[in-house]
Amino acid sequence: MALAKIRPKSINMDLPPEEVGPDAWTFGKNIIMGNDSTRAAFGAHRLTGVPRVRPYWGLNMPFASPRLIYGGAASLNATDGATQANITPAAGYGSVFQGDHTGGLFNGFALANTPGFQPAFWAGSLVTVAQPFPGWAVGDRARSIRPFKYFIVAAGGTFGGADYQRGIRWSVAAEPGAMPTSWTASPTNDAGDIVLAGAREALVDMAPIRDSMMIFESHATWLFNYIGGAFTFSNKKLLAVAGLISANAFASLGTDIVFCTDGDLVISDGNSVKSLLSKRMQSAVFSRLNVDARQNIWITYSSTRKQIVMGFPTGSNVYPDTALLWNYATDDMGLIDLANYSHAFNGYQLSASPLDWNSTTASWNSQVRVWDFGGYNSADSNVIAVRPDFGTFGAFEVTSAQESPTDGPLEVIAQKDKILLGDNDRMKMVTRLYPKVEGPAGTELFWRMGVSRDVGEPTTWTTEKSYIIGSDFKVDVRITGRYVAVQVRSQSPRRWGMSGFDIEYQEAGAR
Repeated sequence: MALAKIRPKSINMDLPPEEVGPDAWTFGKNIIMGNDSTRAAFGAHRLTGVPRVRPYWGLNMPFASPRLIYGGAASLNATDGATQANITPAAGYGSVFQGDHTGGLFNGFALANTPGFQPAFWAGSLVTVAQPFPGWAVGDRARSIRPFKYFIVAAGGTFGGADYQRGIRWSVAAEPGAMPTSWTASPTNDAGDIVLAGAREALVDMAPIRDSMMIFESHATWLFNYIGGAFTFSNKKLLAVAGLISANAFASLGTDIVFCTDGDLVISDGNSVKSLLSKRMQSAVFSRLNVDARQNIWITYSSTRKQIVMGFPTGSNVYPDTALLWNYATDDMGLIDLANYSHAFNGYQLSASPLDWNSTTASWNSQVRVWDFGGYNSADSNVIAVRPDFGTFGAFEVTSAQESPTDGPLEVIAQKDKILLGDNDRMKMVTRLYPKVEGPAGTELFWRMGVSRDVGEPTTWTTEKSYIIGSDFKVDVRITGRYVAVQVRSQSPRRWGMSGFDIEYQEAGAR
């Protein structure tokens, strides 16, 4: 008998299965890769408190008194985990498209903008509404608003009653703890504006990277550099054919920016650009994308999990129902199901009251919370998702948060096809499978194996066999073929992980 050791560390759904080595799955659903192991994804945990309106976008304010602000179709709102407040500025606010909402945190204020209204800032008090930017002309509009150093930068929109879709504006530098006082350029301040010469499309969004801002068209990318002095900023074109697919479809990762272009997920340090998906997950993602809803693609991150998360809609879905996970520490990828989230953002889970032992329903080792603490855990960043189509007023959910998820367990599938055991010209008889699995005792997994005679032949599968962690150590089979396939599936609320599996086989002759 021979023993083949298969140790998947990632997923590759783009290459032909027979070309994928023993270190990668050829299909995965709701599995998270990292640290040379495969783990079942947690489901989502719904935050307490019902939003006052359906949310489409959100932003976390993790200051002394944590707040979460969210944009509705015609309002701006906030919550501390218990109280829901209407903080809509007097001039109005809102949009049903997450890509219309931009903003960020600046000098202790939350910034919020949609193209149809004046940009606004909010100081964090639930009893006061957001205010218009100081010095901003009443009739001006911006496609995108982002903080950058001591400035706030606006892209696109209208300026002085004229179309400014390819233009950039920046405020005067602000004092610490204050908003900028003016947006009008003069010889005595550092405010300014510029139209990007050579820009072909309306600007989509902006992303700060070190001393620069990446300015995105749909199919081009510019680098906006801070130089100080009389000119304040300079600009140059970084990419001539690749831009940003949607506003909010980027994440800052230290000195790099990860962003979604029209057909790829890439990473850039401001000088060069590298594909993250080529020859492993590019087709798996973009062949399923609903291009008519691409404006709802979003990207966020979790620093504690070392993950970039890109939500995208598939099939006929309007809101993202699938997320690509990229572990930037290990360069591993996975796919998980989403509950139609219009937007997601990095933040800390709000709690209206201390979290105690009696209130939890999950196992201790699955918790990502701090006990007897009513604010937020500064050592743990969650991905908070916006779910507008839940119930009457929508909901906020923390993804991959705990066992016993609110909507029940996810179906988990990991599969590896066209495994060649031994020589290419010989048939093999497989007799046993030895999973290398860990997890709570009693957790049930379902294993099945399959065979095929040629790479072009469909796999013939055995029936699934139950495997109980803590009780079983092998799966008995008896199948013969040239290529072997293995699949493991579960739909348990308990989280399990595995380093791989061993296949016991013997050669059955040349055919």
